[in-house]
Amino acid sequence: MNVDTPTSPVTNAVDGYPDQDPYQHHLSALLLEATEGQWRLPISECPTGKAILRCRRDLQVKILLAALARRLWQLTLGCPESVPRLFLLNELCRVIMRKKLPFNQEQIEAVLTLASEPTAASELGKSIIHQVEWYGTLTESMREALTKLRRVLEHQRDHSLEHRTRNLLSRPDPAIAPAEESPERRRHWRAFLAHARRLPKKLSKRWRGKARALLLQIEEEPFANRLLPWILARVARLNKEERKLLEGVVCACGELKSPEVADFLDQIGTWGYQHVQGKGPRALRLANLALDSLGRMATTDSIRYLVAIESEFPYTSTKERANQALAKASEYLNRPFESVRETGIGDPDPHSRIGKRLVRAHSKILERMLRTGESVSGDSWNRRYLSCRVLRQLAKALLWQSEERTVFGLTTFDAQSEVRLWHPREATSEDVVHWKAFLKTQNIAQPFAQIKRTQFDHLPCQSSPPLRQYQFAALARDRQWHLHLVGRNEGSEVASIKLHGIRAEFEIIRADPRGPYHRNHTSYEVILLPPRLCGEPPLPRHISEVARDWNLFCRVARARPHTP
Repeated sequence: MNVDTPTSPVTNAVDGYPDQDPYQHHLSALLLEATEGQWRLPISECPTGKAILRCRRDLQVKILLAALARRLWQLTLGCPESVPRLFLLNELCRVIMRKKLPFNQEQIEAVLTLASEPTAASELGKSIIHQVEWYGTLTESMREALTKLRRVLEHQRDHSLEHRTRNLLSRPDPAIAPAEESPERRRHWRAFLAHARRLPKKLSKRWRGKARALLLQIEEEPFANRLLPWILARVARLNKEERKLLEGVVCACGELKSPEVADFLDQIGTWGYQHVQGKGPRALRLANLALDSLGRMATTDSIRYLVAIESEFPYTSTKERANQALAKASEYLNRPFESVRETGIGDPDPHSRIGKRLVRAHSKILERMLRTGESVSGDSWNRRYLSCRVLRQLAKALLWQSEERTVFGLTTFDAQSEVRLWHPREATSEDVVHWKAFLKTQNIAQPFAQIKRTQFDHLPCQSSPPLRQYQFAALARDRQWHLHLVGRNEGSEVASIKLHGIRAEFEIIRADPRGPYHRNHTSYEVILLPPRLCGEPPLPRHISEVARDWNLFCRVARARPHTP
């Protein structure tokens, strides 16, 4: 397309625009072609429009600036003919800005200044902000023009674009390929990012091997200290194309062993698994890939984060994914799963941030051990609970028993003995009174109720009162019961839990088949049928724990009687 030759002398009088440079001649020809008939033609069907879209991108930048200026002229005319011309110019600007354009500093400043007009901000603000995000470093004059655009968007209450503009204004220098790096280093960055975008649906060894080689060229320190913090500051605002790139970066992180990389994956996984009301997890696939990368890392830091994430989310799918990642780490380390989960966390400070998360996580693990009656060998107990400060802090406040003795706190057991947590339902009343007095005398706070645990002698034999289903389901999942919500079409569901050789379950039915129902056809109120135990003969603690959970559900989630 020869931009130095005017299209036609007739085009000068299309709308009376005073400045007729070569680019304005092309715009005049486009306006004449698109509005000549009864109907307005799209840009792609006009000969001049096709030529504009095929020309070089540096010329498209100049035509874009001419089109933005021509828009303002149409607004000043105020005639009926200016309305279709304004729509045509808006369409041309959007089509040109679908791809990254080679703006220089003066051109991007001019674009931002022209976009500060209210109609341009509402029609073209998203495309222009996308170009600025691509551009990179912002100068002071660009920040001033962007501040004017932000004020217009704030006045129009366009909150999404306003937030993106605020983030641009607060953006530091880009972390990828800064100006002082050599061209060779920049090529390495571009090659890695291109490889990350080509992430296959199923991760392959070939893709991982190439990612590992590219990361060696970039080096681990700039990758962990510059790129990853830069991503964390923008992860909530990434579009679909950038999310694909981020998934590739997350998968590549599994090839490194740095603590900073493990911390990045933990933050991505925690953010992705957080539920948004009415929508579900923020980024489920991204969070799953982050957990898989933590499993492949198989370092002390990655195991710590996996154990913490597994306990912090009550959803069954998240717990299974975290356990799969831990199992993968145990395969890499050639150690048993339980050993990796407890001794693989190293020796963190219980009062540090990750230490507090691990204390909460292992408190839930130990309480489940109390409920199920699982036992460990004396040698395994000595190795697990005496080598780590987090586990020592928990074990010293609990009551343990083996075949020959009952011990409170830390001790050393015989290697061949079977050690389990003491349960009051399987002890005499004198022992329970003795240990309760011991706790009171020593002023000891246990991580969960063990000695003062509520006891039940038998399972309930009657159905529960009507329960609020959402509150009941939240309680049940926190107590590690597996269940699905009961809806209009599903008349009943089964909640179940495994307790060391037995399976406890009860049926959930709708309280009233006629309603009330949530908008997604989920019943608001349900009734629990009496629980039953299947499998091996249950221990007294199994009966007590199932009845204890049943009592908790009926007491906390009980529905209020309807008032007429």
